[in-house]
Amino acid sequence: MKGKSLKQKFKEAKSYIEQEKKEIENADKELDALKQSINDRKLVIFVGSAISSFIPSCFPKGEDFTKELIHIFKKTCPILKINEKNLDELLYSVPFEVFLFFGEEATNANKILSILNRLYTGNSWNWVHKALSELLKKNCIIITSNYDILIESTFLNDKDKKDKLDEVLSENGVLRILKNGGKNITDATINNSSSVLFKIHGSIDFPESIVYQINQEGLLEPWRKLILQKLITSRDILFLGYSGRDFDILPELLRYSNYIRKIYWNILDGNIYKNISADACLLIHQAQGKPLIGDMRILLQSIIDIDKIGIPKKNYFKFFNSQKQIGNVLRDIFSIDEIRYWYGITLARLGVGSEALVIFQKIIDKVDNFHLLINRAEAFFHEGKYIKSYYCYREAALQVKKKDLLKSISLWLDASNPLRQQRKFLHQFYLLLKCWYSLWILQKIKKNKKVEQELASFYTYIAQHPFFIFKRWKQYFLEKAEPLRREKPMLSILTWVSIQAYLIQEGINRKENKEAEYPLVPIDFDDIAIHYKRIGNVVGEIDSYRKKGRKLINNYYKTHKNNYLELAKKTISRSLKLSKCYLHPPGCAKGTLLLAKIEYLKKNYNNASIYYREALKPLKELELCQLYKFIVVIYIHYMLLISRSKYIMGKWLASIFKNVQNSD
Repeated sequence: MKGKSLKQKFKEAKSYIEQEKKEIENADKELDALKQSINDRKLVIFVGSAISSFIPSCFPKGEDFTKELIHIFKKTCPILKINEKNLDELLYSVPFEVFLFFGEEATNANKILSILNRLYTGNSWNWVHKALSELLKKNCIIITSNYDILIESTFLNDKDKKDKLDEVLSENGVLRILKNGGKNITDATINNSSSVLFKIHGSIDFPESIVYQINQEGLLEPWRKLILQKLITSRDILFLGYSGRDFDILPELLRYSNYIRKIYWNILDGNIYKNISADACLLIHQAQGKPLIGDMRILLQSIIDIDKIGIPKKNYFKFFNSQKQIGNVLRDIFSIDEIRYWYGITLARLGVGSEALVIFQKIIDKVDNFHLLINRAEAFFHEGKYIKSYYCYREAALQVKKKDLLKSISLWLDASNPLRQQRKFLHQFYLLLKCWYSLWILQKIKKNKKVEQELASFYTYIAQHPFFIFKRWKQYFLEKAEPLRREKPMLSILTWVSIQAYLIQEGINRKENKEAEYPLVPIDFDDIAIHYKRIGNVVGEIDSYRKKGRKLINNYYKTHKNNYLELAKKTISRSLKLSKCYLHPPGCAKGTLLLAKIEYLKKNYNNASIYYREALKPLKELELCQLYKFIVVIYIHYMLLISRSKYIMGKWLASIFKNVQNSD
C-alpha cells in the first residue's frame, strides 16, 4: 500500500493544529501540565533566535538577516529581465543558512564568521533570558540553536569574566554542551547534572563549534544526534521563539518523535503557518502536541514566579528592528564587488542563469577566475548554453589538475552533465569512465571520505546514463551511491532528492531498508518538489513537476484513461509557468513539447500545432548536438503538418456533415 504524500501529511497536520490550538490565557490544563513537568524535572525547553531579538539584546533573527541581504543585493545590482515580484518570491523562500553557504563561496569562511561575531556578541541579556536561567535552576533542560551567550551571561556577576563562563555555570550546577567533547557524555553525566544547556549549533565564544550554513547543517553530527536523543527521551518539550526552519534539527526530532512524551509549541499569533515551518506542523501532529498561541511573556509568567526575578512590567518584550544594524555590518565587511559576486552565485545556484550571467560579466576581472568559471558554468547550464557550460567546467578542471586532482575529477563529473543534455552520450560515457578510473586509483592509494563522496556522484551520474538500459543496473549503481551520500550533507539534500526522482521515473521499487539511518525509498514527485522548494532550488522544482507529468503520460499509454492526460497537463502547466517566471529556456522548451504531445493524444490537433510552434523558439536557444537538434526540429514540423492537416480535415468533414443535415 502506497504511503501518504507530504502534501497529504501537511494537510492533516494543519487540520489537527486548527483543532488543537489554544490561547495561552485559556490553556489552564496545559499550563498545569508544564508546571508538573518542571517539578518532575521532565521539561526540555527548545529556544530559537526570537528570544534574543527583544530590548535590550536586539540580536537579529535569521529572517531579518535574509530581508536586509536581499535589499542590499537588489540595491547593488538592479535586475534587468526577470519580473521583480517573481524574483522576490524566490529569494524570500531561501533559508538564512543557504545564503551563508553561498556567501562563503563568494568570499571566505573568516568573513562569514566575522558577520556572526559582529551580530551576536556584546549587548545585554533581556528578561526572557533571565526567566530561562531561572528554569535552568529548577533543573530544566534547555536546547538552543542560538549562537549568543546571553542565557549563560545571566549567571555572571559584574566581577566575573566571560572567559570563565563554564566555571561559573558549573558552580551553578549547569552542564553546557557545545563541543565535540559531548560525545563522551553519558546518561549518568546528564542525570548527575542539575540542569543542562545544549548549544546544538555551537556558541559564539567557541567559533570552531559553530554550525552556520547548509553545508554543515545538512545532517547533525553523530555526537549531537546522540545527545539530542538522550535529552528528549521520555520528556516534555516546550518550543519558544523557534520556527523550525532548519535542515538538521527538525528531521531528527521527527525521527525521534516516539521518544518524546509531549510537545508544546508557543506561537506568537494565530498566523501559524507563517510563524513555523511545515516540518514543525508535522512534528506537532505526529507527537499529538499542543500549539499554544500568544505572547511567550505571558507563558513564562504562568509557569514560573516571575516577580522573584524582578522582570519589569513594561517594554521588556519590545521587538527591535535590527535590519539597519545588519546592513551596516555587511557593508563594513564586504566590498561592493563581493556583494555582487555573492548575489550572482545565489542566482546561479537557484537557477536564474540569465541574471547571474549579467552580474558575472560586471565583475569578470575583479574576482578569482577559477571560482568564477565554475559559477558561470552553472549559470550557462541553467540557460541551456550547454557547450559554454562544458567548456567552463573543462577550463576550471584543467586549471586545478596539478594542485588538487580530486577537485579536478569532481569538476569533470560536473562537466559530464552538459554533455548529457547535449545528447553527446558517447563522449559523456568516456568522460565518466576516466573519472571512475582516477577515483579507483585514488581509493587504492589512500581511502578518503572525499574520494567516497565523488564516487557517490559518479554512481549517480552513471545510473542515469542511457547506455544502462536495464533497471537492475540502474538500481545497482544507485544503491552503491546510498551509503556514501550520508557522509556529505550537500549530497544528502540535493543529489539524494535527484536519486529519489530517478527511482520513481524509472519505476524502480525498492523496499525500505529499516536498518539504514536514512533509508532510500521512492517518494512522490510532489514531495520531491517540496524538498527542492525548501532550499529555493527552482530548477529542481520545475524538473520534478515535469517528470511527474511524463510519468502520468506513460500511465495513459498503459491504461488509455483520459484522466491521466488531464492530470499531466495540470502538472506540466505548473512546471511551464515556473519556467517562464524564472526565464528558464530548457524548462520552457521541454514543458511546451510535452503539452503539445498531450493535446495531440487528446486529438486537439489545433492546440497541438500551437504548442509545437511555441516550442520552436526556446528550443533554438538551447545548445544541443546539431544532429539531435535537427531531428527534433524536423519532428516538430512533421507533427505540425500532421496536426494541422488533421485539424483542417476535421473542419472540412464537419462542414460536409452540416450541409448534409441542412439538406435533410
